[in-house]
Amino acid sequence: MRTEQWLRERPIRAERVINSDRTAGRLSIGTIWSALRELSDDSTAEEDVRLLATVIGCLDVDEYLHLVNEAVRQLTRESQAALERIELRVHERIEYLQGQQGTRHHEPGKFSVAEVRESERPHSLSQIMATVAIVQSLIWALAPPDDPQRLVAY
Repeated sequence: MRTEQWLRERPIRAERVINSDRTAGRLSIGTIWSALRELSDDSTAEEDVRLLATVIGCLDVDEYLHLVNEAVRQLTRESQAALERIELRVHERIEYLQGQQGTRHHEPGKFSVAEVRESERPHSLSQIMATVAIVQSLIWALAPPDDPQRLVAY
């Protein structure tokens, strides 16, 4: 069970992770992910992302921009790979369903997404969502949200 002290010390622990990697010259998105894990080991919530944005304030601008560029590259790679896997799985599933029906050519509009959906997910989006949470914290570190209401869940 988490104590009040554990909750109060979350930003201190997260900043310690960041500063440790800064000192060792290995500051990266992985560092920010580790700092986020110091804030919560549950599913990432907006409160954690807002708190991480505050902790990121300890970085100098060059370190911050390095992380922004790394985050862009990582999110692009993860998104592109996930979408390519989805496209491949859709084509494979259509071929399978056509084989079941004895048809050879795909007729546009013949299958719905629900029909090509499989019971097993072709991939997990959890890594993309973690990267999105980190990107959001980088954005809020520079431009905090005006709205204090929690609207985002990761």
